[in-house]
Amino acid sequence: MDVYSLSDPRTKQVRYVGMAKNAYRRYAQHLLEPHSNEEKDVWMEELKEAGTAPVLAILESNIDESAVREREKHWIAYHLSQGFPLTNIYHAKREHIASANDRFDDYIPALDAAQLLSLKFGRSIDSKYVMRLARSRKKPIRMYPVGNRYLYNREDLERVTIKQKHPAE
Repeated sequence: MDVYSLSDPRTKQVRYVGMAKNAYRRYAQHLLEPHSNEEKDVWMEELKEAGTAPVLAILESNIDESAVREREKHWIAYHLSQGFPLTNIYHAKREHIASANDRFDDYIPALDAAQLLSLKFGRSIDSKYVMRLARSRKKPIRMYPVGNRYLYNREDLERVTIKQKHPAE
């Protein structure tokens, strides 16, 4: 089974996370058939009127059926933690995802981590340096994989010391 997202091509925001045996077939159903999710249907209609369609992204594939619902909840929680205006029915039922959402409270994306370190050290630090720093063997920073990217543990970042003069170079 697959977990997928639908994004608004105008804003690049993820608006829906779902699961399906075949995400491409399910995508076609989203485009052609109204569903029992009024908020999603209104958004999809707005896209049609604008002459565009949602962007499909496969977040995970080949998931065992026994685990797919938990993986969907994980991705819903992640996208909510990033501030995306999801139209999922689960969105209204936060109790389904609250525990998963808590896992992300201590983790931030590389750009935010770079900004945090730049403020801490009073000089420019780029996100690529954060990625190298996180993989350091001396004092690694805990990372949480999200698709093909990582979130970085804020507490670990706050303990970082940088000896180099120009880490961004």
